[in-house]
Amino acid sequence: MRNILARAGGWLVALALSAFATCAPAFGQPTGKSEHADAALVFVHVAESAASRWLGEESLDQETRDDQVALEQLAREFAERGTRTSVRLGHGDATREIARAVREEDADLLITGSHGHKGLSDVVFGATVSGVRHLVRCPILTVPPLRRH
Repeated sequence: MRNILARAGGWLVALALSAFATCAPAFGQPTGKSEHADAALVFVHVAESAASRWLGEESLDQETRDDQVALEQLAREFAERGTRTSVRLGHGDATREIARAVREEDADLLITGSHGHKGLSDVVFGATVSGVRHLVRCPILTVPPLRRH
């Protein structure tokens, strides 16, 4: 297997923006000069509003606009510390859109967050990464939510 950490090429970070706050500290908010300044991070979020599902990229609803702004802000925070970043806003089915982004970006690593569901609640609330892992060929790193003490 390739040494993806040494290469630090293209890492795709799939985000559920509403849940990002719970895993961001574990993922590592930028706190100074990036130790992987040569790494490229592509932040991806899939808008799942009714308008976004129906109209796709043509959707201009408030949720989609807010998602785009949040992605761009996050990318700016990392870019200010020397990490090359870009953003992608997908529309509709998160599993298919994330897998498509991985392929189109030729990602070396997919980083996802976890909502912390287990067992039956994982089935009930869905496990996007479970579906994605069957559709991509790169390694997947799942970052758990921050534990509350």
